[in-house]
Amino acid sequence: MAKSSNIFILSKADGTPYGWAFINLYHAREFIKSMCNRNGNITTLGGEDFEPFTNLTATFIPRSNLANYIWVIQIDATKSGIEGGFPMRAHVTFADKIARAVLSTKPHWVIRSLDIAVVILTEAHEEGLNTYFPAPAISEQELSLEWLFL
Repeated sequence: MAKSSNIFILSKADGTPYGWAFINLYHAREFIKSMCNRNGNITTLGGEDFEPFTNLTATFIPRSNLANYIWVIQIDATKSGIEGGFPMRAHVTFADKIARAVLSTKPHWVIRSLDIAVVILTEAHEEGLNTYFPAPAISEQELSLEWLFL
């Protein structure tokens, strides 16, 4: 029998969206990674189309203080307002869209149940997850401004 699966809607302590964690959705790894493509391809799953977003990064996290053996998509909030960036206001709604798409492919993946929960990350959770993601790139403009204040 399959374990129950979860999608955690992750938010930072200040309410800023962090991303999503996928628990016991190992078979969905290609789908999860494809939502973070940077080559402009639309991902379709279960009749749902997912636009490519330039500010999403997915990684597998074997151990964390949130959960073990999870896929996490992190939103780079510094790129949310630019063209191609994920709209932060759709953070919770997007998790529902992902869940509907995953459930509609039931014959392909054995899922007993799929629950969605909002998780407010502690500072320790956030720091632990961040170790698996590259640091956000600093733009040339930010770098030049930084030199002004040295």
